[in-house]
Amino acid sequence: MNDLHVWWKTRKLKGANANKRLQTLAHLNQRAKPELVPVIIESLGDPDPNVRKKAVTTLAEIGDQRAFKPLIAMLFHDAQLRALTMSSIKSFGARPCMQALAPILDSPEMGECQIAADALRHTAWDLLDESQRARVAIIESEWDEVITYAQAAIEPIVSTLKKSTQRIRREAATALARIGSREAFNALSTLLEDESLDQRGKEIVAWILKQNCEAGIAPGVMAMAACVQKDWAALVPYGIEAIKPLRKLLDESEEPTRIEAVQCLIQIKLNQAHHVLIETWEDRDQYFSVRLEASRACEERLTPAWMTSLVCALGDELWPIRTTAADYLTAHAWEPSTTNEHIQLSLACKDWDELRSYGDEAIPFLVAALHFNSVGPAVAYELTQLGDAGINALADVASDASRDISVREIAAMSLADIRDQRAIEPLRTMLTDKDMAIRQFAVWTLERTDWQPESNLEKVAVCIAHGRWEELPNYGSATIDAMLCLCENSLAVADALTTLKTILVKDKGRVPIRQLRDMASLKDARSVAFQSEGDLTKQEAQICSEVRQAAKYELLRRGMCM
Repeated sequence: MNDLHVWWKTRKLKGANANKRLQTLAHLNQRAKPELVPVIIESLGDPDPNVRKKAVTTLAEIGDQRAFKPLIAMLFHDAQLRALTMSSIKSFGARPCMQALAPILDSPEMGECQIAADALRHTAWDLLDESQRARVAIIESEWDEVITYAQAAIEPIVSTLKKSTQRIRREAATALARIGSREAFNALSTLLEDESLDQRGKEIVAWILKQNCEAGIAPGVMAMAACVQKDWAALVPYGIEAIKPLRKLLDESEEPTRIEAVQCLIQIKLNQAHHVLIETWEDRDQYFSVRLEASRACEERLTPAWMTSLVCALGDELWPIRTTAADYLTAHAWEPSTTNEHIQLSLACKDWDELRSYGDEAIPFLVAALHFNSVGPAVAYELTQLGDAGINALADVASDASRDISVREIAAMSLADIRDQRAIEPLRTMLTDKDMAIRQFAVWTLERTDWQPESNLEKVAVCIAHGRWEELPNYGSATIDAMLCLCENSLAVADALTTLKTILVKDKGRVPIRQLRDMASLKDARSVAFQSEGDLTKQEAQICSEVRQAAKYELLRRGMCM
């Protein structure tokens, strides 16, 4: 066959007539020139199945290694000719088939795994090791065959358990149990703590262990299995072995499960379980309800460790925990041994007369308790009753910008109640806060003292607090800044926009350029703080657009650009 013949046959193989393409392939044989192999490989994708079939057999007869990978790929892409292709690749040798197909057994696509497994059985079975044969049998769900490979099947079964369907997982776990070796049991046991296995997979493993292997598995493992299944009744008999998995549940589970774990620990009635309950009660990162459940359990055993824990809880960051500890200590007629303990107990019991008797020593504890909403105002009042030292402490809190605003508000309000002038300055700083509620609080509290607004900014704050929007245009620049702030951080955006529109209509020539630019860039949405309110209403958006346009026009009139 000369070059002209190669060119001619190549042209025919690429022609539009399927019969001619088929006839051309039929005339090719083992003596076909190597130059024709690429075009025959292209024929594997021919739209005509007869042409594709002839291309497969022709390539098998030629035996050119360039055709091997395309034929392997055709196994997975052409179901119609899969059996023929499978027979054809055998002509290239068992080892190449094994090397090409064995890695596909671990494909995440089950369809590809099944095709590879079937092909390996027909082309390279004798070259596969027992682990690979076990993998093939698992893919084909030949579980009786799988267990014959015993030790070699364990790793493939474990891999299957981590990524297959629920049905196959259950069959795989059962196969491990049927293998019955210590290694198989250990593999099942290890899966209970394997982070790569999801909860449903662990539940399957736990069920298989309980149904088939309980007699041969260590109690600690069976306790873990019972925890996975949340079989609380089965857990209790394991005693100390159940404590470790229960502790893990207390760290990682949802709130209801943690409460059930606490209740299970109560029934175990061992010192080790009691210590875990105390740790749960002391854990400030734990759910509040779980801590309370643990406290009820601890109360059943009045140990020195529990009493010590209760005393520490008098300084807990949660007020209900403090009061719970105080109630338990009082019920057991506990007597404080230090002044600090006396103060903490009195505070938790709201025994203000007793607390007041400790004078200045009580002040740090009262200041630390100001942030508790349920007792904050009462605590602030008690500080005012402790003379200059208590009042000074309140003044320091009110002026401390690093503290929560709610704590500063309580301190400032208590100072205002006793007409202490040190309340005025902290409250005046709140008049410019972005939160309208804080501004209103500051105004209303200041008005309980002898304070009178002096600057335009303060007068604006008073008008806003009392809803006197019609007066605001009289205060010029101070009003504009306040309204711009309200447009971004307040539900009073409609009033703020209307006020800005009024100012631009009446006195736009006196508005500073900076404020004009701010008005020109107003947005049609409320701040992130009010996302639940969504965008502006249609009417508000209309006013917002009018404010922007008026501000832009005024900027242009002054020769300025945005």
